[in-house]
Amino acid sequence: MLAKQSQIDEPVAESLREHGQDPKLFTGILQKAVGYLRGFVEFLRETKYCDRDSDGNPLMDHDMRIDITPEPLRVKPKGKRPSSEKQEQKIYAIEKAIVKLEKDLKEAKKKWIHRKEQRELEGKIEAKKVQLENAKATLDLIPANVQNMENLEMQKSTGQKRSIHERLEEKKQAAEQQPQKRKSRDAGAR
Repeated sequence: MLAKQSQIDEPVAESLREHGQDPKLFTGILQKAVGYLRGFVEFLRETKYCDRDSDGNPLMDHDMRIDITPEPLRVKPKGKRPSSEKQEQKIYAIEKAIVKLEKDLKEAKKKWIHRKEQRELEGKIEAKKVQLENAKATLDLIPANVQNMENLEMQKSTGQKRSIHERLEEKKQAAEQQPQKRKSRDAGAR
C-alpha cells in the first residue's frame, strides 16, 4: 500500500494538478510504478532466506543490484471497429427487447401470484438497460462521417476535446444524412 501511494497515487495527483488529464503522463507513471514493484519483488526474493540483524534488516555477503527501470505496458490489440449502421441495429434490437420485457412485466404485475417472475423480468430489464448504455457508448466512438472525422483528427492534433454539445450536433447531422428507409423499417415492425 505504501508503494502504491508513493509510486502511483502521489505522482498521479501531482501530474493532474500540474498538467491536467494527460494519458501519456499517466502511462509513464504506471510504467515507473511497475518497474519499481518488479524491483521490490526481486529484492524480496533475494533477501527471503538471508540472515537478519537485530532490527530485522537483511545481512548480505554480496552487493545486490535491483533493476527498477520503467516497464513497458502491454498493448491491447485493437479489434475491428463496428460500423455505425450495425451498432444502430444492435441498439434498436436492445430497445425492442426492453419494450417487450416491460410489456411482459406489466402483464406479470396483473397476476399478483407471479412475484418471482416479476423479479426475474425486472433483472432482465436492468441488464438490457446496461447493455443499451454500453452499445450507445460504443456508437459514440464511431465517427459519423468523413467531415466529422477530419474535425476529430484536427481536435486530437491540437489537444482540444469535444464538448457534449458538439458531439450531439454531430449525431444530429449524421441522422439527417441517413437514408429514410430506416423509418419505413420501423413502421413495418409495429
